[in-house]
Amino acid sequence: MLKALVLLLALAPPCFAQDVPTERLQNPGFDRDADGDGLPDGWSTDEGRIQWHEKMFMGKDYEIISRPGAYVLATQDVDLEKGQKYTLTLKCKSDAGGLAGVLLLHGEDRPHREMPLLWNVQAAGEYEEYVTSFEAPNPVACVYIYNVARTKGTVYYDRVSLREGEPDYPIINQFSLKEIDRPLTEPLPSRHIDWASPLAGGPIKAFVTIRNFRCLRQLIELTQRIDLDYDAVETGYTGDVCNSMTGRRAMKRLQDGEYEVFIVPSRVGEAVAKSIREQVARGAGLVVVEGFGRSSTFVEGHPVGDDA
Repeated sequence: MLKALVLLLALAPPCFAQDVPTERLQNPGFDRDADGDGLPDGWSTDEGRIQWHEKMFMGKDYEIISRPGAYVLATQDVDLEKGQKYTLTLKCKSDAGGLAGVLLLHGEDRPHREMPLLWNVQAAGEYEEYVTSFEAPNPVACVYIYNVARTKGTVYYDRVSLREGEPDYPIINQFSLKEIDRPLTEPLPSRHIDWASPLAGGPIKAFVTIRNFRCLRQLIELTQRIDLDYDAVETGYTGDVCNSMTGRRAMKRLQDGEYEVFIVPSRVGEAVAKSIREQVARGAGLVVVEGFGRSSTFVEGHPVGDDA
């Protein structure tokens, strides 16, 4: 029996994680300090900008913490393949108004053009992951990590990871505005009839796509008439973006299958469309507003014969 098991193991293909994308950043978890200078290896930084801190004594799990007044906390050069998709995963938290941010400086021969990847991130008080995907615009690049608020608050980074490819699940980016740009009050109500508000069973959980946040007033008008607990997701005119002011909640609800209806008046990316199709197949409702929304994304069309 033992010989047979050994033979099976010898003949079996190697179980290496061949499909796991390669990490492009050095020391993404900030845990290594081989030269003993009190700063994480691989990152360009100094003690005036960050504190390198062990989260639990003898745990060998480190974080970097922004110093008061520091803006750029650390940088790292990275080589990319132009046109290749990459996924940035950020594990961070903040307090007292600190704002996390990651920017890619890039160019053909040297980094000189800015591309914000995650910006003005109002991170929670406990560590959470924030994810975004992008297409590399140039081969030569440098990753910058920030406390965007600079003069207030603290940002804590536990991990900054950059890998090739993009996940097969939807990534809904958290869209945040600086405090000065946020509305002071709730949206003004217009004259309307509350024909489905309130509902006896409580508000309907809805996932609503919009082409642009400038179209948000249309959704506000709808919510004044029908009781909705919604997440609005900006998808752009071609479905190539995926942002929401409630991005973290929308991601969790989508992954947990909590939505009762999907309202789609805009084009969406394939990852979002796939998730919607799966949840509609399990019983969720679907409303596609034709024009910018396309029913062919969700329903397979069949031509009608002449004798129909």
